[in-house]
Amino acid sequence: MAENNQFEYCQSKALTGVSLLDAQMSNFSYSRHTHQEYSFGATCNGEQHFSCNGEFHKSHSGNVISFNPDMAHDGQSGADDNLIYSMLYISPDQMHPLLQAASMVGTNEYRLDKTVINDPKLHQQILALSKMIRCGSSNAADQEAALFDIAVTLAHHNGCAASDDKLCSTDWRLARITEYIHTHSSDPISIETLANIAGLSKYHFLRLFRDHTGITPWQYIVNYRVNQARLALEKGGKIVDVAFDYGFSDHSHFNRQFKSIYGITPKKWQQNWLAIN
Repeated sequence: MAENNQFEYCQSKALTGVSLLDAQMSNFSYSRHTHQEYSFGATCNGEQHFSCNGEFHKSHSGNVISFNPDMAHDGQSGADDNLIYSMLYISPDQMHPLLQAASMVGTNEYRLDKTVINDPKLHQQILALSKMIRCGSSNAADQEAALFDIAVTLAHHNGCAASDDKLCSTDWRLARITEYIHTHSSDPISIETLANIAGLSKYHFLRLFRDHTGITPWQYIVNYRVNQARLALEKGGKIVDVAFDYGFSDHSHFNRQFKSIYGITPKKWQQNWLAIN
């Protein structure tokens, strides 16, 4: 098999202490080494062979590999097909609050028992966050929510996940959160502020909000801004002024967000609306 070894590293632009490796290997072998971070890898093609804790392991396509900090291991492709995988590296400082929010016991000494995990859900969660980091198009709130999903799934594997809490439509926490967003729709809004209003930790808040609404807090904020901007356009407002009034950084940002919801640009929407009204 021809040599085909590629390694691309990138740091998350939104989260401190989170980085990604996209790797493709044909005849490369890692020497025995350790990482200071937690490492979670999704095997996407081929077969990964490695030794860890005195044992030999195989990870097939669809499996997840997990390394605790300072866990010595090596690695190589173990099949004729190229080995392709994505590996997330997450600093303990970033990971411990996530695990605490997911009700992991002894989070500062957290050690995952399983080195190879067969869990399609976890596999997809790792790939979802990897895509966000790779594309650099998502914000901190979305990446934090994706990272928390991973922590919750890991907590389930260790048998110590938090009991489910729910936000319902009559919950005073949800009412206060949405009221704040509506009142400050054109202002910068942080997830920490919303979590404090709800009286929840940031990561717990992210999970409960998305479980109830189906979207992240940031997506809710953008969606509300777009809808309010649409009403202003229907009243004949100038597109540039409307974009600025509702918290969009520039005209192109407004265009992109508006079109992602309505399928057409703000200008086209306004033209169509004014033509029939």
